[in-house]
Amino acid sequence: MPIVTQLPLTFAFLVQDITTALLTFDRLEVYRSRTGLNGIYDPAMAAAAAPAALSGRNREPHQLSGKTLSFLVNGATQVDVTFAGPDPYTTAAAVADIIAATPLVTPSVGPNTELVLTTVATGSAASIKILSSEAAPFLGFDTDQASIGLDAYVPLVVGQHEYRWTDQNSDPSFYYKWRLRHSVTMQVSEFSAPITAKEVQGLDYDATIGVFFKIYDLQGRPLSGRRATIANQFLPNLVSGGGLFRHFSDLVTNDVGYAEGRLVRGAQIDFAIEGTNFVRRLQIPTVGDLVDLLDPALVIEDEFGIQQPNIDFAIRLS
Repeated sequence: MPIVTQLPLTFAFLVQDITTALLTFDRLEVYRSRTGLNGIYDPAMAAAAAPAALSGRNREPHQLSGKTLSFLVNGATQVDVTFAGPDPYTTAAAVADIIAATPLVTPSVGPNTELVLTTVATGSAASIKILSSEAAPFLGFDTDQASIGLDAYVPLVVGQHEYRWTDQNSDPSFYYKWRLRHSVTMQVSEFSAPITAKEVQGLDYDATIGVFFKIYDLQGRPLSGRRATIANQFLPNLVSGGGLFRHFSDLVTNDVGYAEGRLVRGAQIDFAIEGTNFVRRLQIPTVGDLVDLLDPALVIEDEFGIQQPNIDFAIRLS
């Protein structure tokens, strides 16, 4: 899977009960999988923004005289370092040549005399990628070996339910999950369900609002795996210069009876929960950052007022 993609994708995370969350946690952290839904999730964040770094496998001395090491920094700048000194090369001598060639990386000697390349830039936009070059295998680097930096944890804020983060090197094939942590006690919450980058929306997040609902039975047990259907009433039918189509979307409750998603601000929808007679026509608010779909204040009509004519979507004429 690619590591340096230079494709920025923005994610929005909803903390429904921020007041309770802040009693235990003060940061949000994200993990990324480049190997599918059930792949390995590596940290995309750290306590402070960190650079990208690569370590060669080979110890000194190196046979580098007359050879060139090529690498790409931050996805944009190719650096070619030609080692002009005599063999055998110490790692410190290689470091001196790299320092003279570029200010974009900070090379150093690793604990086993291997070469370490570290970007000056930090965060997920920082990257380093080894290009095909004669000196790479002599230092223990593989062609296309790459690394990207880490962004800082996202601070939680009193009263704020929505938190946005942009992965500057994302890809539609990547998956993400997140959790909360405390920066001092290091206590962490459970992970969220994985989300796929291909579902990141095209509309700006400011045009949408986070929505959620939570349901129980009469004995107070959470109703998990319960599907709610959100039917599009096509009001409005244009947002940010584009048409709103697809007739319905689904939200499914998790193990604690909770489901969340995003809807266009100001949209008129029909909201129905399977296995019940609950059907409501709702007006989604235009302000705020989170709304409970079970809030009675949103109701325009209940199940007795909603008319659903039986009209074919496409009628054959031949």
